[in-house]
Amino acid sequence: MKAFAVIASTLIALASPSVAQTRLEILDAQLYLNGLGYNAGPADGVWGPNTASALVAFAEDEGIDTSQPLRDQHLAVLRERVEAIGVQLPAARLPNGQPYDPLWPPSEWHPDMYFDADYVGGNPAYIGGFSRRGWQASATILPHQFNIVTAPHPVRYGTHSERFEIRPDDYSGMASPQLGNRSEIRQESSRAPEINSDYWVSWSFFYESLPRLDSSYGWHPMFGQWKVDVLGAPIIAFRPSFGGSFVYVGLDDMYKNMPSYEPLQSARGHPCSLFNTQEEAGTWIDIVVNTDFGSTDDGYLNIWINDELRCEYRGQIVPDATVNAGHRTAIHKRGYWSGHLSFPRKWRENHPDVEIPTFVLYYDEWRQGLSREEVDIRLIEARGGPAVD
Repeated sequence: MKAFAVIASTLIALASPSVAQTRLEILDAQLYLNGLGYNAGPADGVWGPNTASALVAFAEDEGIDTSQPLRDQHLAVLRERVEAIGVQLPAARLPNGQPYDPLWPPSEWHPDMYFDADYVGGNPAYIGGFSRRGWQASATILPHQFNIVTAPHPVRYGTHSERFEIRPDDYSGMASPQLGNRSEIRQESSRAPEINSDYWVSWSFFYESLPRLDSSYGWHPMFGQWKVDVLGAPIIAFRPSFGGSFVYVGLDDMYKNMPSYEPLQSARGHPCSLFNTQEEAGTWIDIVVNTDFGSTDDGYLNIWINDELRCEYRGQIVPDATVNAGHRTAIHKRGYWSGHLSFPRKWRENHPDVEIPTFVLYYDEWRQGLSREEVDIRLIEARGGPAVD
């Protein structure tokens, strides 16, 4: 009876509204506790007996004073345990509809970060989520899928870089497969270049590792693309080859609509190989692109990788059918897309004993302009120019 009275008084103290620091901190505690197997009830940011009893149980297991209310010490130990075990927490939702993950709290967000709730569940061309000012979200609906980060994350220049992450379980429970197998941000059409006009763009790309997989895994991702028709095939795509040894350029829209076009026949729509995925792992890859998104035989596409010219394609880039449909601007998308709507189902069916990795990619210093001097990070760095943070 005495033990019951002590526990009851502890729960009353912990359940008192005065102990709650903020609603988000209660939400953090609930998500952490549930993720660690302590039943804190619904993750709603509202303090109650389930949350109080779960916190008492956790504190007792950790040797923390159970007479104390929820405080920074509890949250710090909870987060430490979650990160040490590698628990993947489900995202809760804030009152404005924004998904929330305590491992990416708003206090760590870059000022450019925002959540675009208006597009969620609407036109498939406008899948909402997390993005940055001047860009639109494309299925970055979970907090870990897109962030602007700083050290200890890799940063090419300045203080921040963009981080994209896709976890194996992101696919599960999504309303559409394309919500779970992609994490991209999309250029606003008002800032997109017109086809048949000279254009320069540059960015830096980083990954710790990429697998080498054959087509039976259903994994054929894109690490950046341009689309003239947002719902159509990309006119230019950067993706690993089947087998994963190299990243190459794919002119998908041309090869789909004009497969007999002579400059693409021998390469099967892949005119240029850019870099070896294994050799470049763990280093920043500086990419410079000059193209006109040409709709005639006079089109061109030049790509430099780490200051070395790796692509000199001459020929049509935007097919006749796409031009005739009235599309006139090339919209850039960057991030990660698995490349097939059957991923990861195909992987799990064909290779059930092979664990699907979490894919994490970084981008930095994305710039567009009218000359190489405006966009090339190596030239800008050499003259001490400002960073894009």
